[in-house]
Formats: sequence, C-alpha cells, structure tokens
Amino acid sequence: SGVFIRSKEPLPIVTEVELTFTVIMDEVETIEGTGKVVRVEQDPPGMGVAFTELTKYSEDLHVRLLTLNGAVE
Repeated sequence: SGVFIRSKEPLPIVTEVELTFTVIMDEVETIEGTGKVVRVEQDPPGMGVAFTELTKYSEDLHVRLLTLNGAVE
C-alpha cells in the first residue's frame, strides 16, 4: 500500500522518501515511515509512493484506515 502525493515537481521513480503525514480518524493521527516513488503522474501532477517501512503505530493506523474504508475484510 502507499499514498499519492500531489506535487508540481514530483521526484524521480525509485527515489526513497521519509514520510510524515496526518490522517483524520476519531482524532488527528500521524503516520510515519519511509517509502519509494513508484509512479509519476501529470494529471493531477504528483507521485505514487509505496510504503517500504512504517513504524508499528503507523502500521496499526494503516490497517485501521483500510478496515474503516472496506479495503480489508
């Protein structure tokens, strides 16, 4: 799994990035870890980043998010 990041100047594919971003669940939560750029898009401009490593807390949040959105049964 990963995230799409809108950017007017996306990084090249295979670039490793440090990730820290917030999501709104019952409260505002922070997801932290590392990822790798796996695709670059022009419309909308940005990049797809695959998670390569998340903190344990962030992994648990990610699973909760997927479960809330029906992506995991």
